[in-house]
Formats: sequence, structure tokens, C-alpha cells
Amino acid sequence: MSIGWYINGNARDGYKLSDVYDFAGFTYVVNCAGTGKTIYYDPNYMVIVDTDGDGDMSDEAGYDEFNQIAGEKFPKKKVLLEADIDLNGKDWLPIGVSSSFQGYFEGQGHTVSNFTVSPAKAAHTSTSTGQYYSLFGVIAHGAEIRELTVTDATFRVDNLESHLAAPTYVSVFGAQVGHCVISDCNAYNISAELVNTGTGTVMVGYMAANMDTATSSIENCSVYQFTLKDNGIEYKQHELKFVGSFGASVTDPASRVVGCEVLTSDPLA
Repeated sequence: MSIGWYINGNARDGYKLSDVYDFAGFTYVVNCAGTGKTIYYDPNYMVIVDTDGDGDMSDEAGYDEFNQIAGEKFPKKKVLLEADIDLNGKDWLPIGVSSSFQGYFEGQGHTVSNFTVSPAKAAHTSTSTGQYYSLFGVIAHGAEIRELTVTDATFRVDNLESHLAAPTYVSVFGAQVGHCVISDCNAYNISAELVNTGTGTVMVGYMAANMDTATSSIENCSVYQFTLKDNGIEYKQHELKFVGSFGASVTDPASRVVGCEVLTSDPLA
């Protein structure tokens, strides 16, 4: 992971993510915000996280203490994706889980591809408000995600605790809290796999699994080959009548889904 883009960047020009190391560093900068966990970085801006938030780095593998930051939610600040990101099958920790992303993420037409979110990672996303299987976990309070394509992702929910009071959210961009916008984004070749979910509440959507505010919107987005497997039964995207389409659970009926399309032919062919 690297946070050179953050240390050397500025909000006026936007923080620029140039490769997979920057993208991973961005995840931890957001996820540590407001949690008490600290990111330590060496002179090359490679990072190691105080994962348990105890302030003691002696129990962190590979630790050398130089400098530190506490994380950031990026309210009203731009984060720019400067290149396609291939996560090479990585088991991904969603962006914004115990924290949330509150800025403007500009995909600039780039793609994030080839990753999974497994129960092992989602266990780190469990909060009083839910559990998240997604690229972004929670986007909140004015966040916008624009011109980003997500491809070849698998969200695997297994052995969900039936007593978990909060819902489990399964979608590309997790849950929207407060006024948020997802626009001109694409989700291609996405698989949601549910096993042993018991009586737990699972919300599955294409772009978002929840929209809770009238001013939230999903605009001009497209999806292709979104597949749901529920305890061995496979549903193709045209069969997902119960999923709620682009925004699964629309808490506020005034939330808008406009100009979105389910594609019938491969846009990447």
C-alpha cells in the first residue's frame, strides 16, 4: 500500500490514484477515519496500519515508525482514478466500512476489476448499521461516484449470523446514506453468491443496496451479467425481480434511478 498520493496531494487539484498500491492505500485512509486506528508510513510512503487501534505498533508485522496519519473521509474533496486497476483476484476490504467515503470519486472512465469480497473480509465490515459485500461499503453525506466501471467481481456471503440485527448489503457501491449520487458507472460480470444466510436480512442491488434519502440518485448507469446464486439456485439478471434493480432497498421513495439500463449484449466484446 502507498499513500504518497495523499501526503503529496492536495484537495484543490484532487488526490490522484495511479496504481493498485495507491488504490489499496486509499482504502485504508478512508477506513481508518474516525476509528482510532492509525496509519504509519515510511519515507517511501508505504504504509502499515495499527489494526487493533491500541496505539502499540510493536505487534504489527514489518513495523518501522516514522510518520502517521489518522485517516480521512474526504468530505467535498476529489479523488481521481488515473489508471485501470486490476486487483488480481484479491480478497477486497470495501472502501468505507467502519467509516464512510464522503467525497467525489472520479473514475475518469477507468476500470476496477478482478476481485472478491469474502466472509473473511466482510467480518471486518460488521457495524451496528450492517455488513457490506461491495467495492465501496458506505458512501455518505454528499458523496458522488462518477465514470467508473467495475468488472469481474464476486461477492460471497456465507454462514450469515441469523441473529445479526442489521442487514447485509450486497452491491457494487454498498449503501447510500444521505444525499449521494452514482452517475455514469457500469457493473459488468458481477456475481453475488449467498450460502447459509439463515434468517438474516440480505439486500442485493446492482449499483447500491440501499438509498435512504430523497436527494440520492443513480443516474445513467448500466449493468451486464449480474448473477445471483442463492443456496445453489442461480438467478440471471432478468430474473432478479425481488432485488430492486439498481438500488435494492429504497428507504425514501423519492430517491431517483434515472437513465439506467440492463444491457443484453456484452459491452466489452
